[in-house]
Amino acid sequence: EKYPNAMEFMPGIVDTLFNAATKAEVSAGAWGGLDKLPTGEKGGKMSVNAEKAILGTVKDIPNYWKDSPGLAISKVKAKIEQKFHAAFKSGGEGRVPFSEIVETLFGNGFMPTALHGYLTGFLLKEYVGGDYRFSRDGQSVPLTVVNMCEGILAYFKQVLGTGGNRYHEAYIEVLTKEQRHFAELAKRVFKLGENASIDIVAQQLAVRIKEFQYPLWSFKALTEAIGVERYIDQFTLLMNPANQKGATLSGIATEIGRMAEEDPDAETKLSALFTKEKAAEAMNMWLDEFENGAFRKVAQEINATDPLGDVRRCFGESSGDAGLWLWHPETGEKEIRNLLRDYCIVAESARRGFTTPTNSLWDCMEAWRDKTRNIRIPFATLVTLRPQAKSFLALLKEIAGGGRLEQNDRREAFYREITDNGDLNRDLLDGCKALFKATYAEQLSGLDEQEIENLYLTGLDKSSFLQDKPTYEQMLVQKVTEIKSHQGRTKLLALWLEKTGTETPSDWSKRFKTPILAMVPNESPYLENVRKAIDAINDKNASPSRIENALEFLTLHSEVFKWFDGTKADEAFRAHVLGRYASVLTDFDKVRSRLEKNLGIEVCDWLTDPRREDVLRKLAESEYNLNCAERVRDRIKAMGADEAKRYLVELVVNSLDVGLSILSRG
Repeated sequence: EKYPNAMEFMPGIVDTLFNAATKAEVSAGAWGGLDKLPTGEKGGKMSVNAEKAILGTVKDIPNYWKDSPGLAISKVKAKIEQKFHAAFKSGGEGRVPFSEIVETLFGNGFMPTALHGYLTGFLLKEYVGGDYRFSRDGQSVPLTVVNMCEGILAYFKQVLGTGGNRYHEAYIEVLTKEQRHFAELAKRVFKLGENASIDIVAQQLAVRIKEFQYPLWSFKALTEAIGVERYIDQFTLLMNPANQKGATLSGIATEIGRMAEEDPDAETKLSALFTKEKAAEAMNMWLDEFENGAFRKVAQEINATDPLGDVRRCFGESSGDAGLWLWHPETGEKEIRNLLRDYCIVAESARRGFTTPTNSLWDCMEAWRDKTRNIRIPFATLVTLRPQAKSFLALLKEIAGGGRLEQNDRREAFYREITDNGDLNRDLLDGCKALFKATYAEQLSGLDEQEIENLYLTGLDKSSFLQDKPTYEQMLVQKVTEIKSHQGRTKLLALWLEKTGTETPSDWSKRFKTPILAMVPNESPYLENVRKAIDAINDKNASPSRIENALEFLTLHSEVFKWFDGTKADEAFRAHVLGRYASVLTDFDKVRSRLEKNLGIEVCDWLTDPRREDVLRKLAESEYNLNCAERVRDRIKAMGADEAKRYLVELVVNSLDVGLSILSRG
């Protein structure tokens, strides 16, 4: 009773015909029903008796369902015909999905068997060839036995559970009168190629409209659009039917075709309207009126270089490959409103003195990033001090870290912060230096106002705002220590200059051509302290403790400066640099020049350089041989025997060569 048209109980039908079938058997059945069996295949399990019982004498009779309406097969065929008639009549969808066809058959007792595959093919064979087409995934081709079987089998596989999740709906379609009118209109207006499918027309149309670079709905701003607004709405909807509940490509195409049938001037008016040149003109006029002219006003205020280009980039970046031409007007207006908001951020940032004037959001964000580099307090510290500004500071931190507030909600929040809370936030940024002084007063103790000012403005890292508190405070302590070290060094150098008239001990040594430590008596208890003080002054990287110790010593024992007045430089040079060679090397300027040339080091380091002895010895030997040997011989001749022997013994003891010479005499 549920399936009055079921055929299982007809004479000649056996139960085995309704056994579960494989995909191959269902496919073979469908091929057989279409009278186009593949080579070597049999039409499923359709026996001669079953064929006779079910089809009787109508197998090869055209319009059998009309001539023999009482047969079960004719009743099922009539139901299928009703579906096609409803879809293909004037105003219909122009296509029927295979799933709907097969489900109709299942509603009449069909099952996924080879027999029912055969009968499905038989019931649909009238639609193979002619004007009918096979459509799936936006592709439309003539309907053949091959793709008819493909469409039938795909849904049977879905029912059998062997198709997985990959089922893609397929359709039998034919253009209705209205759809043919639409296709011809679109072809002429938009200069499209030949087509026989609404899907193909829509695809070609999307490519053509993409060349406009602006949305179809903006054409309504043109005076030429008066009277054709319905076409603009329908073509806009055609680009993305999902923007209207229940809308389909075929339904929209049908409506446009119906409108054009009643409007003989449609082609002329639309051809003149829909051009690339008119598209730019339309968007310009639309922008003039958008938000009562606010877009134009703000664009002029910030001196935006290319508002139309910004509109194109705005839509293109947001919609990927689809582009704004597929969008609903509300979506498009929302994107342009977002662009206006971006322009307002640029304008408001300059108006309130947050940044210098810029003409794009990109440049504005860079200006804000530069501003954050002047915030020399960590984000975490500022949030603790000013919790009411947490949202604003968090947005600034995002910008400081390289972001541009890519999400619209972030930009909206930022715009509110610089408008609704603009004065408070500007005061916060302007007051960061005062907050710095108050918050870190303990760490800054010992620094004067100018030093604190210089530290904040130039001494601290430009990334301070992004640093965590421990890292920042460690850096701050280090910077303060360096300043204090510089303070002590400045005082130490000033004291040295005051007392000696030279910049440093090294400079003193250069001026007097004498190592400064040679001026300190060896027996002085201050020798080591003076040496450390001199080293600290000469070392630009001396630690604060070394500088402090040096300053303390030289302040408490200023009497040591009497050694450095320069009056006894030659005497010290003779005693501590020349030593035993002093009696031979009497030309101090010559000796100093030789030491400078041969040692190539600072004068103050001559005393500790081991090469000094070799330089002096060679110079002394030369001087002795040239100027002193004759005087020594005269003195020896004038000596008494005992005094001469004493010198001889001393010479023999200290000279191997003289000793060997004496021993060789035998």
